[in-house]
Amino acid sequence: MKLECNCKNISIDWLRTEGPLHSRICSCDYCQSQKAEYVSEPDSTFSFVVNDMAQHKMVKHGHKTASFHECKNCGLAFVSCRIDGVLYGILNAKVMGIENCILEPEPRDYSGEIVENRLARRKQNWCRVNS
Repeated sequence: MKLECNCKNISIDWLRTEGPLHSRICSCDYCQSQKAEYVSEPDSTFSFVVNDMAQHKMVKHGHKTASFHECKNCGLAFVSCRIDGVLYGILNAKVMGIENCILEPEPRDYSGEIVENRLARRKQNWCRVNS
């Protein structure tokens, strides 16, 4: 699946199985301000290309275990996290043009999650990223 943000600065090639995607919303202030709707598929991989690094911004929040990759024109495209030397990621369906996702009804609240559990959840649920 070939994906791009609206201005085509961030491109993603997602190797996944066909079938419905379930999306979820995080309740934190940052994700809410980005209107992020996250999708991932644990047994899939994606690679990304940033065409103009001057239009790419990476930010960290909270425990600083993840990097939030923003296109300065389009917003938050994806999030990545390195765990045990492997890069994992999750995509923002809204910015990357992924449609027809089945949205989980309630936003997720990860604020009380300890780092060890957070990393284990990501390792289990996020995609692998080919960097």
